[in-house]
Amino acid sequence: SFYWVFFVAGPLLLFDESLYQFCQSQGFEFLTIRVYIGLWLAIIGIIVAAFEGSVLVKLFSRFTEDIFSALIVFLYIIESIQKIFFVYDKHPILGDYCETEITVFRNATENDTLITENPNINITDVLIPVTYLEKVPTLDSSGRINQPNTALFCTILTLGTFAIAYYLKIFRNSHFLGRSARRALGDFGVPIAIICMVFMDFMLPEIFTEKLNVPKGLSPSNTTLRGWFIPPNGFKSPPPVWVMFAAVVPAMLVYILLFMETHICELILDKKERKLQKGAGFHLDIVLICLTNVGCGFFGMPWMCAATVRSIAHASALTVMSRTHAPGEKPHLVEVKEQRLSSFVVATLIGLSVFMSPLLRQVPMAVLFGIFLYMGVASTDGIQLFDRLRLFFMPVKHHPQASYVRKVSASWRIV
Repeated sequence: SFYWVFFVAGPLLLFDESLYQFCQSQGFEFLTIRVYIGLWLAIIGIIVAAFEGSVLVKLFSRFTEDIFSALIVFLYIIESIQKIFFVYDKHPILGDYCETEITVFRNATENDTLITENPNINITDVLIPVTYLEKVPTLDSSGRINQPNTALFCTILTLGTFAIAYYLKIFRNSHFLGRSARRALGDFGVPIAIICMVFMDFMLPEIFTEKLNVPKGLSPSNTTLRGWFIPPNGFKSPPPVWVMFAAVVPAMLVYILLFMETHICELILDKKERKLQKGAGFHLDIVLICLTNVGCGFFGMPWMCAATVRSIAHASALTVMSRTHAPGEKPHLVEVKEQRLSSFVVATLIGLSVFMSPLLRQVPMAVLFGIFLYMGVASTDGIQLFDRLRLFFMPVKHHPQASYVRKVSASWRIV
C-alpha cells in the first residue's frame, strides 16, 4: 500500500513486554525465543495467504475498526498518564528538601574518651549534645530521585507540548493568516511544540528533568553480551527442542496482532470518504510483513506492522481539498497524491538521527509524554465511535446530518 507507514505498534510492544517477563520467570533467553517466533511468523503468514485467509477482512465491520482505533487511542493516553505518575512517584512534592538538624543528648560514662581539640581530656558523667543530619535521599540505583520542582515542571512540559501541538492542528482549519501559513503551522505543530518546550527546559537548568537516553553511534544495546546477530542456538546454551516448536503459540498471537493492525489500518484508509482504492489483494502485504519480521527476530528488533496513527496522518498530508467550494459549504476531497518520497525521506531522517545524539540528549522525557498524549487525543478525530458518544451530550436539534443520525430508528434515537 502507498499510504500506510511501516512502524512499531503499541500492542506489539506490550506483547513483547509480557513475553520478556515470561521468559525471565522460566529461565529462557528472550531474544532467542523471538528468533523462532519470527520463523514461525513467516510459515503462518505464507499458509494463511495460500488459503486466502485475508478474505476474513470482510467480516471486520466499522464497529471492529472503531474499537481497534479506540484501543490505540487509549494506549497512547494511558501510557502518557502512567509516565507522569511515575515521575511524581520518583520525585514527590515534599515540604522540605533541605537538611534537617536533629540534636539529641548522649550520656557519657567514665570510660568514654572524647576527641576534642585536646585529645587527652577525659569527660565523665555529663550530657553531651550530639547533632545528626537527616537528609532527603537524592540518589538510588536508578539515578537521581526526590528532586525539587521536577514533578511539577514535567507536568508543565507535558501539557505544554500537548497544548501547542493540538492547537496548531486546530489552527490549520481556522480563519487566521493565509492558507499556506496555516497549513505550515499545522503540519509542523509537533516539531514546533518540541522546540518550544526544549527551549523552556534549557532556560531553567536548575530544575532537573530526565533526558532521552541516546547511545553514541550505531551499536547493539549490550555489546558485552551480543553482537548485531541473534544466534538461534542461544548465547549460553541451545534452547530445548520442544521450545522451538512451542514458539508457534506466541507466534500465532503475534500474527493475530499483525493481521488486525495491518488490515484494519488498510480498511480505515480505504473508507469511502477518502476515495481510495487498493489495487492488489491484501495477501501480499501480510506475507511481506511476516518475512520482514523474520529479520527483526534475527537482529533483535521490535516487531513491525502498519502504524495506524502515522498512516492516517500520512494520508491526510497527501490529501488535496477543494478551494473553489461555495461559501458555507465544507471543502470536499479532490484527490490524494500517490507517492513514496515523503515516507522514504522520513525513514532516512530517522536513521540519520543517530548523528544528532548530542541534540537529542537535551530533549526531556516529559516532552515525549506530551507527544503521546497528543497522538492519542488527535487520533479521536474521524473515529465514528467517539462522534456517536458526543451525541449523548448534545440536544437532538444540534445533531449533525450524518447517516447514522438520519437513518436510525425512532426507538433508538438518542434523546
